[in-house]
Amino acid sequence: MVFVVLITGISAVVMRMQQYKQIQPYLEKKGMFLQANALLHGEEMYLYKDSDEIKQYLSGAENVLSVARLLGASYEGKDINVWCYSDEVVHILCPEMEKGRYFKDEDVHSNILKAVVSYNEEGIEVGDRIQIKNDQILGNYQEVEIIGVMKDGEDLYQPEYIGELTQDYRQCFQPYYYKVQNDTPVILIAEKQILANQGKRWFPSVNYRVSDVGFMKEISGPIVITYPETVTDAQIENDMVAMIGNGSMLMMRKSLSEVNENSVRYVYEDIKNLMPVIICSILFIIIAATSVGVVSVKKSMEHYAIYYICGYRWKQCARISLINMFCMACGALMIVCAAIFCMQIMGKLENTAVFLGIPQLLVCSVVLLLFVLLAWMLPMILVMRTSAKQVLCKNR
Repeated sequence: MVFVVLITGISAVVMRMQQYKQIQPYLEKKGMFLQANALLHGEEMYLYKDSDEIKQYLSGAENVLSVARLLGASYEGKDINVWCYSDEVVHILCPEMEKGRYFKDEDVHSNILKAVVSYNEEGIEVGDRIQIKNDQILGNYQEVEIIGVMKDGEDLYQPEYIGELTQDYRQCFQPYYYKVQNDTPVILIAEKQILANQGKRWFPSVNYRVSDVGFMKEISGPIVITYPETVTDAQIENDMVAMIGNGSMLMMRKSLSEVNENSVRYVYEDIKNLMPVIICSILFIIIAATSVGVVSVKKSMEHYAIYYICGYRWKQCARISLINMFCMACGALMIVCAAIFCMQIMGKLENTAVFLGIPQLLVCSVVLLLFVLLAWMLPMILVMRTSAKQVLCKNR
């Protein structure tokens, strides 16, 4: 029971830490965090379509993390989500792949756009070259090559935030489930590949800029803008005024320092909530270990006394008790780990935060050693104060 509670609690903390660590280097810098439904250009009043356009209105900005969604995308007559990630987002994401691989830097030199697709039932597989139709550009088609298929429910940098604004790192990552998205898969494309082959055309009637590769897209969702420490707050504010046009739909605008503080608070909130469980677990271990140790040694006292008469020392008898306790505790841990592992394989833990990893195994190993030492040490202190003759006479 203790192992199950510890693995569950630590899994929740580790999952939060893993997500936060992905974007932590950017949140710890100076800058702004925007949550946008629509981000209009400050002067020409068109929607931004990539991070390069945003950078043109920022003086001295280091990085822009953003996602742009393709408008009116479909595949074989069915609507499909297509998201274009800025270079920084491509590098911080590390989705688990069911097949194939994730993006590599050398993909930018390819003659065909490389793409990663989510779990799907449309039969889109690694190696497929599919035609994405863009209904916004007179029925234009764009061919992409699928290089990887992600597992269902992977955390992605999404252009739409569902739920209450948390004002922390969680606004950057949301799980993408095929069934929750009405059986609609998502195709991810690196913005860098598009920019490498892009010539811009202007369509004033629809207020969008379109690339020659056939993508009409708009930036929305979380936008993280970082600056060097030497940049003043006034300069950042001037950049925001120049970049954000009238009519932009911003759900949130916060400094990165504030978002980072909220993120750290949320991550360690689980640890604070877990402390009573850890304390109770330690107390339970002390009581259980002492009780099990006393009962086990008491049952084996006559055997130990005989061993002692035959030439064994009490320390050697204690070693037998230690091995016995260690095997019992290891058996319990192996049963718990085997059960969780089997449930993972069967997919029973897909919608939970429970999983096996190095932190969970390390903590359980420390608890196991604590249990074994207490279960062995306390009873054996009492045993070593007793003579073999007293033990045999008492048992007789």
